Amino acid sequence: MKKRIALSLSIVVAMTIMFIHYPQVVRAASPEGPSCDSFGIQRTQGKKEAPAFSLNDLNGKQVSLSDFKGKPLLIVFWATW
Repeated sequence: MKKRIALSLSIVVAMTIMFIHYPQVVRAASPEGPSCDSFGIQRTQGKKEAPAFSLNDLNGKQVSLSDFKGKPLLIVFWATW
């Protein structure tokens, strides 16, 4: 019972902190906000298309960027070095 109360209290505290800081985070993430310059983010003039490329998926199948044309796509490159 004590664990359940502690967990519930932790969730309430975390959500309260999130709601207090959320407006500040949204304001800072806005492209029009002053934080863009401080992080070196540059806005592009107009739309740019990504260059055509292809990669192998985890099963070894070749997947190209054009396979996802018109669909939302999030590409994450990471390394463990």
